Amino acid sequence: MEEKFRWTIPNILSVYRLCVSPVILVTLILKNESVFTVLLLVSLITDILDGFIARQFNLKTKMGAKLDSIADAVTVVLAIVGMFRFKQLDIFPFLTPFYILIGFYFLVYIISALKFKKFSSMHLYSAKITGYAQGIFFFVLFCFQFYNWLFWVMFTISILTYIEEIIAILLLKDMISDAKGIYWIIKKKV
Repeated sequence: MEEKFRWTIPNILSVYRLCVSPVILVTLILKNESVFTVLLLVSLITDILDGFIARQFNLKTKMGAKLDSIADAVTVVLAIVGMFRFKQLDIFPFLTPFYILIGFYFLVYIISALKFKKFSSMHLYSAKITGYAQGIFFFVLFCFQFYNWLFWVMFTISILTYIEEIIAILLLKDMISDAKGIYWIIKKKV
């Protein structure tokens, strides 16, 4: 039986991120970088808040985890499009690693869809760290400037997480929303 949607604060924040996404897309089309930046930063902050509130007040649900994962994916895609739209000169020397990063990002979803017939929403610990690293990278990029060292830190953390997610997907028999990491997946199998 499918879980019923509950209007909790974490779910409201995830719904907000989904609802504001078309507005962010319009700012991209209209080339309004300042409004894009504000809305993207609010989405990044609400992403941090929804997970924190869900954990602190025991408001975690499977549906909330799925909703959060969808909102995360939409926010990341919009941030990437914004990066290519507004920061082309900054990222041009790093196109190859960016394409590798984007490829790994989508590979996680492709492998999950092929194996489980649905997208990944595991919420690994490493994915939380990656979310912070990417959020900090996007914040600094859009509010200040592009820093090579920050890009490489974010890139390394992200690639390692995507590799862990792929391994976790391959190890799991069924998709779970709080897998924590491959250590915990293997430990449960023993």
